[in-house]
Amino acid sequence: PLTKQVGTLPVGYVDASYQVVKYGVRTFGWTTDAVFKPVKGLQIHALFTLQDPQYKNLVFTPEFKDGYKETFDMSGNTVTSVPKLILELNPSYTYKRFNVWASVRYSGRTMANMTNSLFHAGIWDSFGGVGFKVNDKFSLAVNLTNFLNQKGAKGSIPSASLLRKEDVDASYENIPVVGYFVRPFTAELSVKFNL
Repeated sequence: PLTKQVGTLPVGYVDASYQVVKYGVRTFGWTTDAVFKPVKGLQIHALFTLQDPQYKNLVFTPEFKDGYKETFDMSGNTVTSVPKLILELNPSYTYKRFNVWASVRYSGRTMANMTNSLFHAGIWDSFGGVGFKVNDKFSLAVNLTNFLNQKGAKGSIPSASLLRKEDVDASYENIPVVGYFVRPFTAELSVKFNL
């Protein structure tokens, strides 16, 4: 939890009481999943999801060491780390002993804390590869991760859970935080041998 003096101690910890809080999560969504085979050897898988994940009955009142108490009602706020929009495209093409594939997934903006005052911009995850089957026992492959060379963060920021929208200013933009980040571009060569 943050101190009540958010302006002077933007991400400072203080001692607070611990509470057991029971709450729910509800969502309403739509998913369309399709597979196309326009020509021999080519397969395209497409996925489109719209959803609205929200906290339900999430109300609590932390009491801090200095005696300060404040009630937080997160009910109706968007659940952290879950995007409202997901787009995915997975084409693959096989010709004789060769296989080429890709997987590109867009996850829309996600909330980084429970008050919805901080968020992560949408990101593209991209994977791909080329495989060659030499014979029934031996195959080679080159696999790529993040071939679009995207940069960004995802997940939640637990130390900012109680940061209110009115306390956020420009000093919170483009600062490093602990969390999960998009993997850098990598290329891997694999050799598979079946006995």
